[in-house]
Amino acid sequence: MKWSRGTYFVMLILIWICANVLSQAAFIGRFGTPYGKELIVEEIGIIYWFLICVELLIYAFAIKYLKSKNISKKIVFTT
Repeated sequence: MKWSRGTYFVMLILIWICANVLSQAAFIGRFGTPYGKELIVEEIGIIYWFLICVELLIYAFAIKYLKSKNISKKIVFTT
């Protein structure tokens, strides 16, 4: 089975989100509070801003991908 670029992109987005959630959960489990911008800026400095730009680009591409596939129209919300 050959996967398309879209499939790889969706996997990338899911991995990115899961990594963020697990990282925050591990930090909260160890220190009791979530980490914030100040801690990250202190630890990695200018690289932090590069990572923010990469993350924003990933989210922008994800939104563009979802709009191009019209996935947002297929989601049904029930209460």
